[in-house]
Amino acid sequence: MAKKDIQMPGLAAIESELVINLPIGPLIDLLHCEFIKGRHGETIVNGGLPPYTVVIGSVNNYKTTIIIFLALMSLMRIREAGYPTRADMLDTEISFKFNRLFQLASAISPQLAEWVKDIWHTSDTNSMSLNKWVTEFDKFVDEKEASKEIEVTFEAFTHPKTNKPVVNKLPSLLLIDTFTKFTSDKAFNKLEDNDLDSSDTNTVFMNIGMFKKKFLLPLPRNLSRGNIYALITAHVGEKLDMATGPAMYMKPSKQLQFLKAGDEIEGGTKELKQAPNLMLQAHTAKPLTIKNAKGVVPEYPFDDNDTSTDLNTVLLTTIRNKSGQSGISIPLIVSQSRGVLLTLSAFHYLKEVGKFGIGGNNLSFYMELRPEVKLQRTTVRTKIDNDSILARAIELTASIFQLVMTRVEYKDNKYIIPMENLYTKIKDMGYRV
Repeated sequence: MAKKDIQMPGLAAIESELVINLPIGPLIDLLHCEFIKGRHGETIVNGGLPPYTVVIGSVNNYKTTIIIFLALMSLMRIREAGYPTRADMLDTEISFKFNRLFQLASAISPQLAEWVKDIWHTSDTNSMSLNKWVTEFDKFVDEKEASKEIEVTFEAFTHPKTNKPVVNKLPSLLLIDTFTKFTSDKAFNKLEDNDLDSSDTNTVFMNIGMFKKKFLLPLPRNLSRGNIYALITAHVGEKLDMATGPAMYMKPSKQLQFLKAGDEIEGGTKELKQAPNLMLQAHTAKPLTIKNAKGVVPEYPFDDNDTSTDLNTVLLTTIRNKSGQSGISIPLIVSQSRGVLLTLSAFHYLKEVGKFGIGGNNLSFYMELRPEVKLQRTTVRTKIDNDSILARAIELTASIFQLVMTRVEYKDNKYIIPMENLYTKIKDMGYRV
């Protein structure tokens, strides 16, 4: 028998389906992405929100605001495409406010604020026990998996091996804020019935850990079965080392290489650290202000008279990333009133890292993909809100720059084109810019 005629035996298993990420916008989409061929041979960035995302951080680093923003953007993309969807949120801190949700949704789109009234559902551990919630979640997964009515063909995407369109359930979202306080009824009851120093409470935390483990172990499969996208937060605290004498020093984390030194995920089992497609750490939040003749003022005010401290920056670092680099940080601008301002974040990213695609000087500048619009520090924020073409120019410029900076395969000079040259070429092709 010729070697080429030999047939190797193989496992009779069904081929894995292509996983579609939900697009969010600039900076976020390229953190976790892959580049695939579309049905017409075009290259599509399959980036954004993967099925299993965890955002960790210490207090006042906007973890909740960030996951709500990611969820709202995903819901808006799905609804704009004409499909139904929903988000189910579990609030273990019993602190969620619907008015805050509507405020954040309205800042993105008035239409989105109307949609979330029907498609966003929140439970807390006061209205429903966690044991009951887990049971209902399992039922929900079973129902979604069994439903043929919500099965659709994602025609833009083709499987890289079979070239067939992707078929899956309509996506929905699951939010848990925060997993640190994801505690079983049994543990709650034991703490209530005994003194804190009682010997009967010694096994409480072991029970909590087992309860979390039982939920997390099947979670990736459950998310896949129902095409559910999970967003989970967890608190970060200082790591304590009980060693004494010469051995008394802070040992670096071995499980998560890019977790900030000295930090530890509170109430996070190894499953929470190992299974997510994407884990982000929100850290180093601080007011986005400058000091000038007027005193301390916002770097990007609404107008010349704005002296508020509404804007803050927070660094978002990829701690674990299964489709992209770990250890990358991006700056997010968070408005305390409006939530994450993604396009302004993209502009700030460009300005702080070499001013790629920005012409002019420090006082008067412009985007090279939108040179007709003159910008100043005090006007850029309002002009982004009022000029969709300017906003798109910033988003494209930031994405091109991020691609070159973070993807080794695109660092070749043949992929790097000055934005003013790109602007000219686009105009010469007859497009309106």
